[in-house]
Amino acid sequence: NLQGLLLVLFLASRVWAAADIRQFAAEFDTLNERQKEQLREVANELRCPTCTGLSILDSDAPFSLQMRSAALAQVKQGSILQ
Repeated sequence: NLQGLLLVLFLASRVWAAADIRQFAAEFDTLNERQKEQLREVANELRCPTCTGLSILDSDAPFSLQMRSAALAQVKQGSILQ
């Protein structure tokens, strides 16, 4: 049944997104205060490509979660400077 398959895929995507959010939160907690502020500033400026008017920090869309994780990695590496 196609509807059942689509429902399963949708629910699985929500579970994966929740896992990504938990992983991001755990990584965020390892940052120092300066890095957290840098990440907040960058993530608030970047817009979610799938949500209207939301920053990647405010959006839970899968692509925004990927962008948020990439920004976090760059902050940890020192690639994002103020």
